Amino acid sequence: MAVTFLATIAMIGSAIQIAGDGGCRIKFDIDDSGMDAVIALSAMRGQLLTVTVEPDKQAGTDNGYSNQDKLAQRKERKSERRAAESPPTDTCS
Repeated sequence: MAVTFLATIAMIGSAIQIAGDGGCRIKFDIDDSGMDAVIALSAMRGQLLTVTVEPDKQAGTDNGYSNQDKLAQRKERKSERRAAESPPTDTCS
């Protein structure tokens, strides 16, 4: 039985982990439309799988799967704490 679903590689630092023994782990983000595929994959635990990954040719950049645009549009985080509010660093008189 083949399982097909749309996914992105998770946008977290630990999405692709390479182990010291030569193995690796890859984490995918799958939206609700892929839940049937996730259930089918769960039933395949412990089995050796052949995995083929290719970019979806029909998906555009605004497909709900790509966080690249969201990251580019995100405002730069700025601390709300101001220097005047900082406690003095020199407490010796």
